[in-house]
Amino acid sequence: MTKTIKGKLTLGLFLTISIFFFITFFIANKYEKVIDNYDTLTDNVSYVEEIQLMTDTITENVVRRFADFDGVLAEDTIKLLNELTTTLEMLEESLENDSSRFIFDRLKNTIKHFDDDTRTFIFYMNEDNVSTASDYRESIIRTKEAIGSIGSDMITNELSQMSINRITLSESLSKSRTQFMLLLLVMTGLLIFSLWNINKGIVNNIKGLQNLFRAIGQGELNYVAPILKTSDEFDQLMVDANKMKNDLLELTLEKDLARLKLEEYLYVDDLTGFNTRNYLLSKYKEILDSRDNKEGYMIYFDLKRFGVINESYGFDFGDKVLSDFSFRLISSNLKRANVFRYESDEFIIVLEESNKDLVSSVIDDIISIFKNGLVVEKIIVKLSFNFGISKYDINNAKIEETINHCKMALNIAKNNQLDNVVFYENLDGSKLERQLQIELSLDRALENKEFKIVFHPIVEMKSECIRGFEALSRWNSKELGDITPDEFIPILEKSYRIHKLDMHVINEAVKMTKSLSIKFKKDFVLSCNVSTETLLSDSFIGFIVDTLSKYKYEGKFLELEITESAIITDFNKVKKITDMLRGYGVRFSEDDFGDGFSSLNYLTRLDIDTLKVSKNLVGAIGDGFNNSLLFNSILTLANDLGLETVIEGVEDKKTLDIVRQFNCSYIQGFYYYKPLSFLSLSKVLEKANNND
Repeated sequence: MTKTIKGKLTLGLFLTISIFFFITFFIANKYEKVIDNYDTLTDNVSYVEEIQLMTDTITENVVRRFADFDGVLAEDTIKLLNELTTTLEMLEESLENDSSRFIFDRLKNTIKHFDDDTRTFIFYMNEDNVSTASDYRESIIRTKEAIGSIGSDMITNELSQMSINRITLSESLSKSRTQFMLLLLVMTGLLIFSLWNINKGIVNNIKGLQNLFRAIGQGELNYVAPILKTSDEFDQLMVDANKMKNDLLELTLEKDLARLKLEEYLYVDDLTGFNTRNYLLSKYKEILDSRDNKEGYMIYFDLKRFGVINESYGFDFGDKVLSDFSFRLISSNLKRANVFRYESDEFIIVLEESNKDLVSSVIDDIISIFKNGLVVEKIIVKLSFNFGISKYDINNAKIEETINHCKMALNIAKNNQLDNVVFYENLDGSKLERQLQIELSLDRALENKEFKIVFHPIVEMKSECIRGFEALSRWNSKELGDITPDEFIPILEKSYRIHKLDMHVINEAVKMTKSLSIKFKKDFVLSCNVSTETLLSDSFIGFIVDTLSKYKYEGKFLELEITESAIITDFNKVKKITDMLRGYGVRFSEDDFGDGFSSLNYLTRLDIDTLKVSKNLVGAIGDGFNNSLLFNSILTLANDLGLETVIEGVEDKKTLDIVRQFNCSYIQGFYYYKPLSFLSLSKVLEKANNND
């Protein structure tokens, strides 16, 4: 006999199942035959009843419709006779006992006589021989009665046979029940025998295995397992358990190694080599908690316009910039500074001293290290930074709270044109909260198209007629109310979402200006502001070309306003973009001219059509001779270079009178028009058109 538990169970189950299937097959075969006979008798009774019903129907046709017999009646009766013959044949095929066949022969002969009389009756009726047909009608009635009597005899005979079958079936079921009980007894005996055979010796083996697994569970890997005196699965289980115990020793070492690798993955950034935010928020936090001095400064800084680098040169190039930047920073050995890469191009420096002079020194060192930029793949990348600083005290606040304070200060630094180093302690809390609310609402506003477009007319100096208009964006938030461009545009720029607004404004403004040009049969020059991010994006040229084509708008009536900061960010790329779009007729103007310090350097190198003189410079004209001289020099230079000029900020009659003294082309300001909605602008143009 087999020595394995599986073998013993298999043998017992095989014998039990074999006997079970043999007896079940035997019983089912007998039962099936009885059921088949019973079904056949039931069918025979149905056939006889159907024959009786058809003969009744035929007789009724003959007797009750004798007086009004017609061709339709004859056709229906012939059809019933054919069906009667078919049913008789089906009955003949199903008969199996001799007594039923004897009765069937009588029934068959009688039905043949019934069929002949009926067909003869129909013949004479069709010949209008009513007298002879009447004789056959009487014969049909008598024959129908005979058929009913014979059919009843056959039904009685079949029902009697069915009763015999029921008795046979009952006896068969009784025998089957007895056989099945015997089968259960045999099966139970086999199972008891198998279980008894298997149970022998199992208890002691289980106790030995329990002790072994208990030792493994408690970490007692030096425990010596007992030797089992069996050759079944328990013996193999003991061998496997011992092997598992030995494997656990190896796994313990591998686990420690894996934990170290996981910590390295979680806590060290592959690209920069700096510790990660995970390390800062867990391990480094523990280090700070263990120190006696739990105060210091945290510096949160990012690389300005890093998103533009990624978009212009690709993410692989951007990663190389971050890698080289980090290597240079590590090599510089910053004073007592712990550097962490928090996310993307944002880094955190933790100084373990509450010394504000040390903060300034570290920031100065970073700016100094990268003042000449980085050379990455033969491209000089100029780097500048925004800094948000906050003091921390681990005793009074969580490190996450300090990081949030730094983020708030960093966001202010990004929006501040003059100072890119901001201390959280110097900030106004209400302003911070509003800025955060604006930032959280921006994505929803862009998606729901909450930004509306207004048009600020630009007026020709001499004729005082509207030459065109500048498209501006306005935001009325459902939650925050009116939000000025000075609030939301810097946030869009620093979060690299300004291009979504720029493209929305350009698309809608071109569409609306085209409709105005058609309505008033006049071509207006549309001026649209373009941010640095939008201008330098790879998709900008295609977007402008597609927009002009979509609205059938001539490029010479679209003027894109670019700023000095866009020009100096990447002059070569800006020139390439402007040159390509000028091929489609698009005009360009330099916005806020006079605010910067290097605009004159680019005027002769960049193909500009218009200078928009800053309203800050316009407002200072009346403050002294030097300001007037500077203003006049700019206008003279623009005229000598063949450039048009737009004077911004003409808000009152006094400013207008001053500006009229100089040779300028166009003026823009509240004195003539405030920014108008599309509907208001249409009314203004319609009124001007009627006056003409």
